[in-house]
Amino acid sequence: HPNTLPTSPPDRGVFLSDLKLRGASWDADRGCIIETAESRDVYDLPILWLKPLEVVRSRVPSAKVEKQQSEMPLFDCPLLFGGDWGRDVTTLVTSLPLPTSVPEGTLKQRRVAVVSLLC
Repeated sequence: HPNTLPTSPPDRGVFLSDLKLRGASWDADRGCIIETAESRDVYDLPILWLKPLEVVRSRVPSAKVEKQQSEMPLFDCPLLFGGDWGRDVTTLVTSLPLPTSVPEGTLKQRRVAVVSLLC
């Protein structure tokens, strides 16, 4: 279940919880960003598992880095700590590649972001 708290840390990576998606909705069944269905601007995200990837750089032209295949396009969603994106003082930590059914331009225009108020 997406909102069940893990009982132990992952072997690799880190779990992130208590994250909010601002400016768009989250479809838990499809696991992607969707258009906001209501006037509500903030949606809880399920627990995210960030897994480290080893990137091997090679000078061989045929070398390729494998990317996880997704049926949907990915949006590099800003991950912010400390406030409301664009209204309060915030710190941009990184971006999270989240699957989306909404065009990237629309998400950028709406300033969609993942926010954590935990410091």
